[in-house]
Amino acid sequence: MTAFPQGPPVPESVVDFVVMGTVGGADATSTPAEVTGLLGDGFVESRTGRRQVLLSHDLVEFAWERDAGGGGADGGPWRGLYVTVQAHRLDAPPTLDALATALGRAGFPLVEVAPDGAGCRP
Repeated sequence: MTAFPQGPPVPESVVDFVVMGTVGGADATSTPAEVTGLLGDGFVESRTGRRQVLLSHDLVEFAWERDAGGGGADGGPWRGLYVTVQAHRLDAPPTLDALATALGRAGFPLVEVAPDGAGCRP
């Protein structure tokens, strides 16, 4: 971790996630089996039915869904919905200024989007 004067340190894993979109090599396209293979089986699993699953690895959450057809009784192959890192749950969450500084040092400046959406993709 790197300490910044404007707030608590930003874990390198948080910077890596913002830049690369991966955690330990896993991303939103990884299957539940791939995530378990990369991050281990120390997770909490939540299901909202037979076709949705959420794996929580400490501050990291992965979610998937699948269609009803094919793939046996539970449905088709898993399709990634999202992966998120919940930095706000750290004992001392990093500030936005500290994250912006860390990202800038990594060569990925944080760019503010206009509140009216100007310049955003449709």
